Parts: sequence; C-alpha cells; structure tokens
Amino acid sequence: MEFRTKNYVLTEFIDEEGVSELEIPGYISKIGENAFENRQTLKSVVIAEGVEEIAAWAFRDCTELQSVTLPESLLRIGGSVFSGCKNLQSVTLPANILKMRGAIFYECEKLQSIVIPEGIKEIPISMFSGCLGLQSVTIPDSVTVIGDSAFKYCQSLQTLRLPSGLETLEESALYCCSSLQSLTIPAKVSRIERRTFQYCTGLQSIKLPDQLTYIGDEAFDACTKLQNIVLPETVTHIGKKVFVQCNDLQSIVWGSAVIRTEEYDKTTMSNDLMMVSEMLETKNYHLRILNKTKYPVLFAQYRKHPEPELRDYLKANFSRIFPFLLQNNDAFQTEAILRIDGIISDRSIMQKAIDLAIQNTQNGGSPEIPMLLLRYQEEHFTREQIKLRL
Repeated sequence: MEFRTKNYVLTEFIDEEGVSELEIPGYISKIGENAFENRQTLKSVVIAEGVEEIAAWAFRDCTELQSVTLPESLLRIGGSVFSGCKNLQSVTLPANILKMRGAIFYECEKLQSIVIPEGIKEIPISMFSGCLGLQSVTIPDSVTVIGDSAFKYCQSLQTLRLPSGLETLEESALYCCSSLQSLTIPAKVSRIERRTFQYCTGLQSIKLPDQLTYIGDEAFDACTKLQNIVLPETVTHIGKKVFVQCNDLQSIVWGSAVIRTEEYDKTTMSNDLMMVSEMLETKNYHLRILNKTKYPVLFAQYRKHPEPELRDYLKANFSRIFPFLLQNNDAFQTEAILRIDGIISDRSIMQKAIDLAIQNTQNGGSPEIPMLLLRYQEEHFTREQIKLRL
C-alpha cells in the first residue's frame, strides 16, 4: 500500500492487497481528483486532521464503502466525491466546511441522514439526487439556495424543514420525493420553478409564501394526494400543466376566488394564467388576474367573455396595451380590439397610436396595423367632425 503525493496533494493510491479499511494521514493537505475512484474493496475510510480539501470524484463508485470519517480541518469538498457509493450509510460533514460542489452524494442509496453545517449558503446541484434511503436532513437557516435536483428521487424523505433564510428553490429541487407529506415554503421564496415538486405523490399539503409571484411548468404535476392549494394574490405567472395528474385535487383558492376542479380532466388540465382565469367561479375576479397578464391575452378573454367591466378596462388602458400589439406585429388582434365600441375615444391617443404604428412599420413591422388605425380614424373621428359641424 502506497500514497503517492506531490506538494502534499495525494495524487494516486497504490494498493495490491485490496484493503477494506483505510486511514489517510494528516500530512496530506488535499486528496486529488479520482484518487480512490472505483476501489471495490474499500468499506471504511478515516481521513486524519490536517486534510483541507477533497477534490472531485475522489471516492466515486467505491460501491462497498459504508462509512467515512471526515476531519474538522476539511474546508472544501469537490463535485461527485462520493457519487455512486451505493452502500455509504454514515458520514458527518465537519462544522468548518466552507464550500461544497454538486452531486457529492449522488446515488448514495443507503445514506439515511445528514446534517448540513451552519454557515453553508447553498446546497448545490444534485447533491443528494438518487439518495433513495435518505430519511432525515437538517438544513441550517444560513442556506439561501437549494440547487437544481438537489433532493431528486429522495423517495424515503417524509419530512423536511426548509430554512427561514431560503430564497431560491431551483428546478426539480424536490422532484419525486414521493414520501414527503407536507411542506412550508419560507417567506423569502418568490418563485416555484419548473418541476420543483413533480411526482411528489405523497404530498398532501403545502403552504406557499405570501409574496410568491411565479409557478413554473409542471411544478405540482402528479402530486396525486394534494387535495387543496392556496395561491397568494401576488402570483403573476402560472405555467403549463402545473396540476396535471393531481388526482385528489379538489380546489385551488386564489385570493377571493375558488376553482372547483371536479369538473376538469386532471390528466390533461392545463394551468397557465389564462386557463386559470377562465376556471374561476368568481367572474369579477377576471380583471384582478388579467391585470397581471400580458396584455394581448385580454383581447382573447374579451371575445370569450364580453363583460362591461373588461370592456371598460380595455378602453381605459388602450395606450398601455397597444405597444404590446405592435411588439407582436399582431394585425389580427388589432382589428379585433378596434371592433370594441368606443375603444379609442381621445383624439391624441388615436394620433399617438398611428405614429407608433408607422414607426413600427419603418422598423420592419406589419403595414396592416397603421392601415387599420387610419381606417378607424376616418370612420370614427371624421364622422364625428361632420356631426359637430351640422
């Protein structure tokens, strides 16, 4: 057995006997990349005080490794250090650790519990992804980011307290945590990203923060036991297929409005902001939602629900809405909105719209839009002048 080093960095381990227990001496300051990768006989590793860093892939695919003792001197752990160590059951992260890279415990299927040290700010990408046996995780309040797929496929995780300082839950962070039953999202989180809770089939209840603004595509897809959910009024974006396959879902409460989901096919139910607004029981809630959407959506909504309130809203906000039509070169929607009675009642707004449309045409925009506006001006304002003269 031999440790080969260069400048106190362990670069290679020579082992002809196939040792099962190993102690790494403290004169080594860093364990280099791939140093012990794929050592199938290793079952126990003790790293002595003095070692400050373990580089990427150092113990990757040591499939028989069961326990690792890390020193308090350890400051940095590289990416995928213990990934594929399928029998790793016990490891304690030292209190002084400063930096951890992604996928450190990727597919450590028998790891049962872990305590993240105080002071750590981020649980990086895929850190515990595939830890099928993980039952307990302690996360300090210093953590502000839980990375992409950090707990993906942690199927034994029944409870999880998210830290009060958490600000970001990245995509698929808790994907397929199928034993998780309830969860409270901390107050500083403003976005639920794509597939964050997809296939959390045991999730029965979740409390969302009051300042939430964004819910990404498929965020709660296949949360089959989720029965009710309350969305804050601050939400301005709901992605596609957010509640698809939520078979037990009975209602979605959004402010003063309630969506009763019994009437909808939960295998295909799409939940973008437009769809949700159409599903609401409280019709006068349309405006409060649509006020937050992209303006072109309003015109389609008006054609389906030509309510006086919505018409008045469109008229009062035409000067703000029109630039969005130009941005999309949408002659069809422009023609549709000009059919609304009295949509442009102010001469200065009319002229400003024409000027913007002509300028947009000079920049490659649709020539149909200024023609539609000029026709509207001729039909409404010219006739008005004739009536006044008479």
